[in-house]
Amino acid sequence: MILELIRRKLTEKTTQGVLYSDQKFLCWTLEDKWRDLLVEPKIPGETCIPEGHYRVVLDRSDRFRRIMPYIIDVPHFTGILLHPGNTHADTKGCILVGLSRSEDYIGLSRIAFSRLMFQVWDADQKQEEIWLTITKELFDGSPS
Repeated sequence: MILELIRRKLTEKTTQGVLYSDQKFLCWTLEDKWRDLLVEPKIPGETCIPEGHYRVVLDRSDRFRRIMPYIIDVPHFTGILLHPGNTHADTKGCILVGLSRSEDYIGLSRIAFSRLMFQVWDADQKQEEIWLTITKELFDGSPS
């Protein structure tokens, strides 16, 4: 299974994007602020993970008390999840998913997360590897 997150808009507080599953729209995303880690330092809990290609595995989260999708082997980051939430205060470096969005906000996140989990769980049960590719393609209008 291939998940593709395209970061589309950077604000002073957040990074906004769109998540595709096997090239089909799945949901919107919201992350902490994007920083050029070659120029400025990472701020724990306030910096989104770098663009790249990462494995996703299912494991139990103590915070959520359930099985969650973890993004693993991210340089200088640990415990990165895809999960529900609404604002940058909910991210702590993780990627939030939702079906509605506005500036620095994402909504209907539990519904989006259920859709994501259904697909990730299905792939995991079929013993498929799950990969997340993150790129940045800034866009002035609404993402397609």
